[in-house]
Amino acid sequence: HGGEAAHIRVSCGSDGGAGWLRVEDSGPGIAPEARAAVFGRFRRGAAAQGDGAGLGLSIVAAIVDRLDAQIVLERSPELGGLSAEIRFAQQQ
Repeated sequence: HGGEAAHIRVSCGSDGGAGWLRVEDSGPGIAPEARAAVFGRFRRGAAAQGDGAGLGLSIVAAIVDRLDAQIVLERSPELGGLSAEIRFAQQQ
């Protein structure tokens, strides 16, 4: 959804025994005030590009909920678009 020339970076790691997965892009991003709303079905950010139906982040949110994890949307400091980070619960 970042456009045809978008750059995408996927990274993962762990911090204190808790894993994380981050996907960043160079697209238009999502305004801070709109970030909570894009987890709803058929919702897209105002600057969304392409033909998507607005289901992607609602599916991610459902999976994250089932895994007892958290998802945080921010602006990617290096690529300039969206950064979506899933933070998994610490393993016992």
